[in-house]
Amino acid sequence: MKIPLILMAGFLLFCAGCGIDTIAPPNYNAELLGPLVNGRYSGADFIKDNDQFSQVGPDGLVTLMYRGEIPPLRLDRVVPIPDQQFAISGFPSGQQASTSLSFRAAFMLPNGIQLTEAEIRSGIFRINLVNTNPNSAIDCSVRLKHALRNGTDPVVVSGRVQPMGTRSDSTNLAGVKIDMTRSGEIGIYNGVELEFTLTALTGTVDFGQALSGSTIVFRSFKPALVRGYLGTYQDTIAGTFAVPIFDKFFSGELLFENPYITSTFANSFGLSAQFLNSNDLYISGSNAQRDPNDSVVIGSSLRGVNVTGALSPGGIPAITTATISGTNDNFPAFLSVFPSKVRYQIPLRVNTTTPVYNQFIADTSRFAGAFEFGLPLSFKTQNLSIRDTLPFKMSSDSSLAKIVDGKLITFVNNGLPVEFYFQAYFLDDNGVVGDSLFESQQLVQPATISGNGRISSPSQQKFVTNLDVLKADKVKKMRQITPVFRVRSIPEGSFVKIYNDFKLDFKVVGDLRFNLLSETN
Repeated sequence: MKIPLILMAGFLLFCAGCGIDTIAPPNYNAELLGPLVNGRYSGADFIKDNDQFSQVGPDGLVTLMYRGEIPPLRLDRVVPIPDQQFAISGFPSGQQASTSLSFRAAFMLPNGIQLTEAEIRSGIFRINLVNTNPNSAIDCSVRLKHALRNGTDPVVVSGRVQPMGTRSDSTNLAGVKIDMTRSGEIGIYNGVELEFTLTALTGTVDFGQALSGSTIVFRSFKPALVRGYLGTYQDTIAGTFAVPIFDKFFSGELLFENPYITSTFANSFGLSAQFLNSNDLYISGSNAQRDPNDSVVIGSSLRGVNVTGALSPGGIPAITTATISGTNDNFPAFLSVFPSKVRYQIPLRVNTTTPVYNQFIADTSRFAGAFEFGLPLSFKTQNLSIRDTLPFKMSSDSSLAKIVDGKLITFVNNGLPVEFYFQAYFLDDNGVVGDSLFESQQLVQPATISGNGRISSPSQQKFVTNLDVLKADKVKKMRQITPVFRVRSIPEGSFVKIYNDFKLDFKVVGDLRFNLLSETN
């Protein structure tokens, strides 16, 4: 259960039940005196059970922590490479037995991208041949110039197309590295160059006429790495995440002394990124336990943040952080809604408008981020209300054991520097309240605090709940319990601190009298 230390023990107070081990001879009353629940909780227990939500400082002060991840941007989103198809042109006219030619094509890429090099993870290079000559088959071999597979092997696609026929041949580009500047021959980027060798199997052919309508296709590109000027990609990263720290809070006031949210962004692209100074940028918190329209927006501290890129492919990501703390960015109001649900929207621009051709992104690179809440348990509160719903079962379901009367005796050993009112409600299988534990809320006194803020002595209290036949019968039928706590820091208006050695002990003892019946009764 992901809730603060000061209330965890109370939430678990009635989780366990009392069972009757044996049935005594028929028709006599028996008394049971024994513990129903024993609970002892400390800062150390809280850390052990919920280490992902807390940490302990050098002085033992407990800090509630929560981290929400932002889905990362990857190569295929920033540099998408759509399928490309080109009609082959430039075939020589006139009758020839064989010929060769070079064909150049420039890829059409979004966002002003100009690639100088691509290392391909997978993708298809296909030639679609059409032969309208009725007399001769044609052999066609196409080499992708300035490209090697695994550093040594040329990339060639070849096939024979029969007279008045069509044919498609392809190769997978996995492991191929393409110099898309054609070894620097021209200044137009994204270009590829193909070398065709054509041979007529019978006589001579007018290749320009016979192969009209033939095409080449690049499909399903998945690069392992691209280099060049990677354009100016702009998008909005948006999403939500839950903050379990606050999912049981529903009313009251809570003010932390030194809270913060740290936004951390890791960029292993070989290019920079910037959060746009836009009204579309925000972090918003809300809590379903309260008015769903009661949300508070923060996030102006992120405006204009720049995130530099990695220095080399596969290199160490560049890390950038931005912290919202104290009274900045309306942060106290943000926390006042106990944000159990956080929405974020971050307009982002990757790269600049000035072309720089040594940029890169690998398919292992990503632009990732996270929001980390840090809430040191130094706080003050007034009537902070927290509730939960737990399974409950007081006794066995045997019809031979009828509770006549008795008591539930609650002993509290409070080693925390807060006082709280406690009440609990019993619910049936349908979630309908059937009864309450106490006639009215019970006040649990705070521990005595020494001058250094540590506990000098805990408060010890005892509460008795009488069970007559009617109340015992009601409680026995209940299957859930909803504890409700109203917490107030003492002295009023001052900050109190929760350390990992603070303890809270509960013991609930049942003093119950049963009427044990025989099977015939």
